[in-house]
Amino acid sequence: MSRRSFERTVRKNSKQLNQQRKKNGQPISGNPGEDIYKGRSLLFPVFLIGLAFLYLFMSTFLVKAPMTTWDWVTMLLYVFLAVIFMLRRPYIKISSNRIITTKGNRERSIGVDDIIKFRFEPGTVVIEHNSRGKRWVFTKLLNRYDTDAMTERLMKFAKAHQITVETIDK
Repeated sequence: MSRRSFERTVRKNSKQLNQQRKKNGQPISGNPGEDIYKGRSLLFPVFLIGLAFLYLFMSTFLVKAPMTTWDWVTMLLYVFLAVIFMLRRPYIKISSNRIITTKGNRERSIGVDDIIKFRFEPGTVVIEHNSRGKRWVFTKLLNRYDTDAMTERLMKFAKAHQITVETIDK
């Protein structure tokens, strides 16, 4: 049995087992070799709420006509969109041979063969890869990631797959 078909079989069987456990009320187990680190998006929701208040200010004070229903709908939709982006947490999932994250509201993944190097700075983790797109940057400042825990796990990942690691201490 090849490695890929074995992994598919394991995934299928664990999915069935998790469904049975969910029916019985037992806790569901995830993939044991998979670590997920979640962040919190703050910058874009704050920008959208600021845009909503700017729209409110311009509609009430700079225009002589009173606010219409569509003005209120537009402002509330900006706030609603900000809440959606606030609740939708960015993440990085590190499995045995892939790294998966959300970029541009899509799930992107890179395999071990595509990773060039990891660069670790205080509060920042950078993954440089040769696949399509730019390097992946995960920061504690912008997205509230636990970069210390991510650094430890990515060091193990790099050691297991002989990937170059660059550490910058400030």
